[in-house]
Amino acid sequence: MRFLREGRIDALVAGGFLPSVRNGAELHDLEEKIVLAEYYRPTRLPVVQLDPAPGVAAGVRHLAELGHREILWTSWRSRGQEVAPERREAFEQEAQARGLKARVVTFEQQDDAAATRAGFIEFSQRRWAEYLRREPLPTAVFAYNELNGLGLYAALAERGLRVPRDVSVIGWDRLHDDLAVPAMTTVSLMLGEIGARAAELAIELAEGTRTVAELRGARERVPAELAVSASTAPPRA
Repeated sequence: MRFLREGRIDALVAGGFLPSVRNGAELHDLEEKIVLAEYYRPTRLPVVQLDPAPGVAAGVRHLAELGHREILWTSWRSRGQEVAPERREAFEQEAQARGLKARVVTFEQQDDAAATRAGFIEFSQRRWAEYLRREPLPTAVFAYNELNGLGLYAALAERGLRVPRDVSVIGWDRLHDDLAVPAMTTVSLMLGEIGARAAELAIELAEGTRTVAELRGARERVPAELAVSASTAPPRA
């Protein structure tokens, strides 16, 4: 911020995940050339963020076209709050619109066991194993993210089941899809596209083709996209 005010930089793109952005209330009232990427709280600054609904709809449509009539959605809770509830809501709406049965299972993170990539996968594997012992096997799962999906892969393997022969899996993020065998069908967070658009707006502010007043409170949404891979197939007869 000091560099911006001193003219040492011409504009600033800041990630909404940064604590200084999330918790710096005074930041959001500034009349500076700042663009936020992936920030979902109220702010006067311009924001570029993901629109998850198109990705959810594409995933549900993909599974429906394969012949799945019931889909299990994984919700995630951290510190008592559901993470990204708008994704679940979009899922339920799309499933209902297509006449599909929607089931939801919620995994709650109660400590830091899932704070690392390996810990998240292991935590998810344990929770999936518990779920599969008490509930009927789903034909398709829309996982909270790829790591949660990888935990499901492992829990299924423990029972001698395979993806996608026994269960089709779609994950979220497209950050760890290279870890999955078979490769996981995922909904992308579109981080490259969000970053590029935020940079375009910042350059426009820096060059004066757009003004701070003009972009005050503006929100642009980049639609999430589905990348189909090898983890989805028609349900077993």
